[in-house]
Amino acid sequence: MSATSTIQAKVSPHIDTSAVTDSAAKAVKPMLTGSVLRPSTSGSAAPPALPLFQRLLARYLNNLAVKPLKTKAVTSGILFFLQEVIAARASGSPKEDWPAKNSNLRRVAPPQLLGLLSQLGVSSKAIQMSAYGGLVSAPLAHFFVGFFQKMFAGRTGALARLGQIAAMMSIQTPVMAVVYITSMAIINGARSAETVIRTVKMGLPTVLKSMWITSPLSIAFAQTFLPAETWVIWFNFVSFVVGTFMTTQIKRRALQAKAQAKREGKSGE
Repeated sequence: MSATSTIQAKVSPHIDTSAVTDSAAKAVKPMLTGSVLRPSTSGSAAPPALPLFQRLLARYLNNLAVKPLKTKAVTSGILFFLQEVIAARASGSPKEDWPAKNSNLRRVAPPQLLGLLSQLGVSSKAIQMSAYGGLVSAPLAHFFVGFFQKMFAGRTGALARLGQIAAMMSIQTPVMAVVYITSMAIINGARSAETVIRTVKMGLPTVLKSMWITSPLSIAFAQTFLPAETWVIWFNFVSFVVGTFMTTQIKRRALQAKAQAKREGKSGE
């Protein structure tokens, strides 16, 4: 599997798995649809059962091959949700009173469920981040993957692979970065175009730098040390870990800034 099929694009402090999933799923499709997942119908003995991890991986990659966009959207939504919940807890952010006390959900949901959601740190922002991952990030990255695959179809040389990587990093990554920062600004309360534009200008250099450094390193590691069928899991893992770390740091800095502003306000009285 070439680097052209595995370059990532989720931007933010993340690595998108969308660009790797199409070709990875096709590369292992014989394993997914063959006898390893179905009992033998002949007189011969059935093949030995695969370990649980391999069975789960096979089913996941099979879903990617059959329903790529849906599978990517669900995966991205879940990872963004977990990332926000874990980052909020790790950073020491105060728990949000969610659902709101006057919401219909709080009226109809069992108290036990509401208590569990509160203990887990589920918040409205986690729900919004999940919606962003499943409804915005995954479909947009899926579109770019198809676009570049068609653009470079039939080109297999090293120069073509480098050209596709360069095209994706120079076109796809900036677009995904702008969409990500814009979405995060809106989720965090920005409501005017001026505020959103200012947020994009401030955050874009950092996001692009993170993406341009992380993506090539993760691709090089996968090409050198990992079998092709595990690349999907690897890029999901890297994306989740890096994204959670960066989000935690951002939340901690925000809490520190808020605390400092509070102390300065008291000292000025």
